[in-house]
Amino acid sequence: MINRIVWLILGFGVMCVISTPLQAQNPQKYIREGNKLFENKEYSEAETSYLKALETDSAFIKGKFNRADALYEQEKYQEAAGIFENLTVEDLESEDKAAVWHNLGNSLTQSKSYKEAIKAYKEALRQKPDDMDTKYNLTYAMKKLKDEEQQNQDK
Repeated sequence: MINRIVWLILGFGVMCVISTPLQAQNPQKYIREGNKLFENKEYSEAETSYLKALETDSAFIKGKFNRADALYEQEKYQEAAGIFENLTVEDLESEDKAAVWHNLGNSLTQSKSYKEAIKAYKEALRQKPDDMDTKYNLTYAMKKLKDEEQQNQDK
């Protein structure tokens, strides 16, 4: 009787040890895979890989950010903007926070939401004041908003 209990406990322990690595996949593996696909301009496949990373760790910031980038490249600007918007409230380093706001601005610009894009670029510049790309994009969004307002007045 004792041998059976020991055998059951040992057997259950071995099963737990064997199954744990299968359940606890490293999200970094999927991020690396997704990054390679992204570099090869295979954005849909990259997004799938980033989703796999998020399945293993739903709070994985890098997975969310990279997925939003892949969505942007697939011209799914509103969906990308939603993810970037959610990332703006995360506790990130200033440089990472600037990248999130910058990419949010890009997504909003592509969606022709120029007022919101301008706000996002301004926030990116608060995080990283010397970012020339963000300054350029801010100027671009301001021009597009002005052009849009002018067209509306002409109608």
